[in-house]
Amino acid sequence: MTIVIFAALIFIIPLRAQKDLTDIVKNVSPSIVIIFAYDKNGEIISQASGFFINKKGSIVTNYHVIEGAYSAIIKTFKGATYTITDIEADDPEGDIICLSIDIPQKEVMPLSFSTVGPQPGEKIAVIGNPMGLELTVSDGIVSAVREIPEFGNIIQITAPISPGSSGSPVVNLKGEVIGIATFQLVEGQNLNFAVPSSRIKNLILSEGKSLEQWKTERKQVWIGSAEELISQGISHLLREDYENALDYFKSAMAKEPNNPRAHFLAAYCQEKLGRYQQAIDSYNSGLNIEPDDFNAVLNLGIIYVKIEETQTALMYLQKAENLKPNDALPHYHLGRTYIDLKKFEKAVKHLKKSIQINPNAKFSHYLLGDAYIRLKRYQEAIIAFERELELYPENKLAFQRMGIAYSGMGKANKELECYMRALQIDPYNFFIHFSLYMLYDEDGFSEYINSYMDEIRKNPNDPSPHICLGMSYWLLKKHDKAKDAFKNVIRIIPDDPEAHYCLGSTYDELKQYTKAIQCYEQAIQINPNVASYYSSLGSAYYYTGQYNKAVGAYKHALAILPGDPPTIYWLGLAYLHMGDRNSALEQYKILKIINKGLAEALFNFIYE
Repeated sequence: MTIVIFAALIFIIPLRAQKDLTDIVKNVSPSIVIIFAYDKNGEIISQASGFFINKKGSIVTNYHVIEGAYSAIIKTFKGATYTITDIEADDPEGDIICLSIDIPQKEVMPLSFSTVGPQPGEKIAVIGNPMGLELTVSDGIVSAVREIPEFGNIIQITAPISPGSSGSPVVNLKGEVIGIATFQLVEGQNLNFAVPSSRIKNLILSEGKSLEQWKTERKQVWIGSAEELISQGISHLLREDYENALDYFKSAMAKEPNNPRAHFLAAYCQEKLGRYQQAIDSYNSGLNIEPDDFNAVLNLGIIYVKIEETQTALMYLQKAENLKPNDALPHYHLGRTYIDLKKFEKAVKHLKKSIQINPNAKFSHYLLGDAYIRLKRYQEAIIAFERELELYPENKLAFQRMGIAYSGMGKANKELECYMRALQIDPYNFFIHFSLYMLYDEDGFSEYINSYMDEIRKNPNDPSPHICLGMSYWLLKKHDKAKDAFKNVIRIIPDDPEAHYCLGSTYDELKQYTKAIQCYEQAIQINPNVASYYSSLGSAYYYTGQYNKAVGAYKHALAILPGDPPTIYWLGLAYLHMGDRNSALEQYKILKIINKGLAEALFNFIYE
C-alpha cells in the first residue's frame, strides 16, 4: 500500500460578490447615532450607540442603556442632536428598546435587515461609538449561534464590544443588519453577544409612551416581577453560568410558583450542572402546570438517555414526537437512542425522518451513516457521511467513520485517505491514530511512522508531523520517543495547550507524575476551559498522594463538564483517601443515577 501522508486537499469555495469593508462603513455610518442618557440631576449615566430602522426615525438600542434614565438625547452622524420623545416598544429580556425622536425624514437613513440567519464563521462588522470615539469599526466573525431555552437564538461574535459600542448594528459584508450588539459585563467578563435582528423585526411599534410614563409602568409591572428575575437568570445563561442563573429561576419560582418558564429554566440549569434527579423533578413540576410543554418532555427524554434508563427515555421521546410530529429533534434523539439499543433499522427510520424535516441539521447525516455501518450497508453510510461533510466540512468524526465504512468494503486506500483528512482537522485525535494503527500490520505501521519522519526532515518546523509522530509512538507504548516528539511541538508552538497536555499524559505513562503535573498546569494556564486537563491533573495529584489538590482539580473538571462519570468516580476515591467517607458517598449517590457500573465500583471501595 502506498502511503501519502500530507497530500494537499484543496476545497474550492465559490467567491461571492461582497462589499469592501471600507464601503460598508461608509454606507452604514449615516444610520448610526450616539445616545446619551441622563439622571434626574442632568448627569450622564450611560452612553451607547443606536441606529435607524425606518424612515420615520425609529431608533433601536439596548434596553439597559435607557433603563433608569430620566432623559436622553441622540446625536446623529451629521452632529445634530435630538431629544428622545417616546418609547415605541421594548423587549427587556432581549435587551432591546425602540426610541422615537422628532426628525425630518430627509435626515433619516435606515438600515436594512438580512433575510438570512447568520452562520458560524461568517464575517461581520460592528460599527459604533466606543468610549466616545465616533464611528469606530471592529470586525470579526460569528463564532457561534446558540439557542437559549425560553429565549431563542443568541449570536456570539469575536468582534470586541465595549460599553460605547452597545446598541451598535452588527452587519454582514453586504451591510445588512444581522443583530444588535449588547455589552454585558458580568463578574468582570465582557460578553461579545449580538441579539438577532429577527428579534428587532418582531417588536410591535406603538404610538409611543413618554419616558416618564414608560418608567412608571415599568416600575409597576416589571421591577421585582418573576419575569424580571427570569430575564436576569437568562443573562447568566448566556455565559453558561448555570449556578447563578439557577438562583434567579428559583427566586422566580418563589415569586410565582405556577410560572412554567421558571420551572423549565431551573430544570435546564440543573441538567447542565449534572444534577439529573433534580432536573427530572423540576421538569415534572413544570409539566404539572403545563402538561404539553414540548421542550420539557423532550429534555426529560434526553436526560433518561444519559442516565441509561432507555425505556423511560423512549416513552418521553415518543410523547415529544406526538406533540410535534414535524419537529426534527424527537426523531433525531429517537434515532440516537435506537442506535444505543442496537435497533438500527428503527434508528434509520427516525434519522431519515429528522433529515426530511431539517436536511441541514448537524450530526443527523453522521448518525444515519453510523446506523448504516452497523447494518453493514456501507455504500449508504458513505453517502450519508459525504452529505454531512458537504454541510460541515470540519466534522472529523464523519471522516473517521467514513474510513470505517470503506474498511468494510475492503477499500484500504480510501480508508486511509479519510483518516488523513480527519488528521488534517485534528492531528491530536487519538481514535483516528488508533484506526490507522489497526489498519496496518507492524511493518505497515512502521512505514507510516517513517513517512512522518521524512516530513520532519523536509520541514523540521512543521508541527503536524511531530504531533502525529508523538501520537503514533504513544500508541506503540514508546513513551520516551513520544515525549521527545511532543517536546518538539512545544518548541515550535509554545502556547499549544494540547501539546502540553499530551506531554503530561506521556509523563503519566512513565509514572513521572511531578512532570505530568507541570505539563497539565501549563495546558490549563493557556486554556482553562478544558475539563480533561483538570481531570488528568487530578489523577496526577491522586497518584502522588496529594488528595486535597486532586479534589480541587476534579471539581474544576466537573464545573466545565458536569456529570462526567469517570471524574465523579475519581473524586469519590480522592475523598475516600482523605478520610471523608460522607463526601465519597455523595459521589456514589450521583453515580448511582448516571452510571451504575462505576457506582458499584466506588461502593465496593467505600465498604471494603
